[in-house]
Amino acid sequence: NFSGPAAASCKQCSPGRYAASLGETSCQACEDGWSRVPGAISAAMCKECGAECAAGANVTIMLEIEHLDCSNLTAKQAEDLATAYADDIVTSMGRGPGGRIFSLSGEASQVSLRPLQTSPSTDCRVECLMTVPEGSTLQAIAKEQNVAMLQELLQGSAILANADGASLQIVQMTMLPTSGIATTMPTMPTMPTSGAALATPVTVPVTTTGVAAGVSSIAAPTSQLAAKRRHHFDGRTGFTLLVTFLCLAACLCCVELWHVVWKRRGRRLMSRWLKTGPSDPENSETESSSSDNGETGSTSHRL
Repeated sequence: NFSGPAAASCKQCSPGRYAASLGETSCQACEDGWSRVPGAISAAMCKECGAECAAGANVTIMLEIEHLDCSNLTAKQAEDLATAYADDIVTSMGRGPGGRIFSLSGEASQVSLRPLQTSPSTDCRVECLMTVPEGSTLQAIAKEQNVAMLQELLQGSAILANADGASLQIVQMTMLPTSGIATTMPTMPTMPTSGAALATPVTVPVTTTGVAAGVSSIAAPTSQLAAKRRHHFDGRTGFTLLVTFLCLAACLCCVELWHVVWKRRGRRLMSRWLKTGPSDPENSETESSSSDNGETGSTSHRL
């Protein structure tokens, strides 16, 4: 639904972009949301993507490149080109903070290269995973993305790596939230360890379920450890509550026992007081003196 300056026929806008009408010469980036399928013809096809397009989200980037034969690269050439292309992609995203680039197999600051057998030449697909940086969104990155600059950067990197890519051309660039990618995706071919050219490309399927393979392998043990910690915390909390309950019950029993003993002792004291009556200290002293005088008188009379 758009026709570029050098295009002989109309092409579809890549996901995340749309053309307002047929015959446009360029596609516009989605301001809000994201279009999941190519060929969007209005902004209404940009659906809300929420956290999948926000900072910290993982995005898959795919480039279809013509006239770049990445099947005959040595191991050194492939490594240099993969590192340079990762820098080129970040550079073409404008002056904002660049996202972190990972290859499909988890190498940081590298991309994955996969040969595409097309007649009459061999093309190349560049694939990588990017983490949206803090303070940015996928929409903001797509708006700043300069595909023409990226093509020039890729050509220069190919020349520096001594790869045959001086006349390469980007056919299509696709950026999608990782959850929108198919469940299986081929990774870069296995490169030879020696300087010999690669004879037969080998592809290995990698399962992606919403996050990068390298990121998910780290996140899985973390989630399992968090679950174990929660289980351990719940167990300790239950044991603490049980001990607290038993202590409270023991304290209540002690208070009740003390109350019963005190009540019985008080009753005994009260009953004694009622039987004997209150004692007057002065009367007691008088009675004691008179008794002493009586005994003295009787003794004198006897004498």
